[in-house]
Amino acid sequence: MADKMITVTKFSAARSQLETAILLWFNEADPVAIHTLAVAAQDCYKAIAKHSYVESAFERWVQSQPKSFQKQLHDAQNFFKHGPDRLKGTIRLMLRHAEVLMVDAVRCHNLAIKDFPPLMWLYAVRFAVENPTLASVKIAPFINKSIDVYKIGDVPRKACLEQILPVLNKAVREGNIPFPHPGFVE
Repeated sequence: MADKMITVTKFSAARSQLETAILLWFNEADPVAIHTLAVAAQDCYKAIAKHSYVESAFERWVQSQPKSFQKQLHDAQNFFKHGPDRLKGTIRLMLRHAEVLMVDAVRCHNLAIKDFPPLMWLYAVRFAVENPTLASVKIAPFINKSIDVYKIGDVPRKACLEQILPVLNKAVREGNIPFPHPGFVE
């Protein structure tokens, strides 16, 4: 049997990593996997956005922080990525870090690619609802009356994904929903 191969672009890798991280996040799955995928996706999207003259809001914020904080911020990704280092060590993983990386990747995708897939939109809105000091939800009235976007935070994450994503996907397929942009505090 011949080895199978697929062709992967930077964009397809970034989108795959981000969408997988988002699905894991909604399902409240493994935080290490979510973090690792979020770091990789955000790094790819940061480069894609820069090529399109769009700046990563997260990267701009990181650069404004002290060098010691910048080093600490990369501690988890280095711990997960470099097998031989600190074999008996431990780290403290800030779960919010992956969430912010994912929302920045969504923002970069949206602004650089001019596309807002339903899964990314749902994550951005849910992130904004859960983190009102970091992002604000600026939502135009929904054409699809079966979704009350202001109640997206009222159900558990998994139920939000299971109940709302199919409705969003259907609305997009039918051309019934122009996606409003969740506003990001910068």
